[in-house]
Amino acid sequence: LEAADDICYALIDLEDGIILNMLSYEEVEPIFLNLIADFGLPEELHLPHTTWQQKIAALRGRVMKRLVDEVTTAFAKHHYEIITGQLKGSLLQYCSPDI
Repeated sequence: LEAADDICYALIDLEDGIILNMLSYEEVEPIFLNLIADFGLPEELHLPHTTWQQKIAALRGRVMKRLVDEVTTAFAKHHYEIITGQLKGSLLQYCSPDI
């Protein structure tokens, strides 16, 4: 659950940054695209008249899928350490370096 919270809060913080005019969509999009990796670009990015809100929602979905896959893999790989309380730090630290 901690990893799920970390994922959601991080993504929502970036979106909130756009809403609060602290960041622009153009600054956030490359971060999401980097996190998507091989999960493919959402169709919404190429459709005319798509708002930034629609684009960011589509990107968020792909990013969440990738991050859940990464955390699931890390959990399976470090299951014993987690169960025995020996895992140090956040599970996200055991994911791919680009996470």
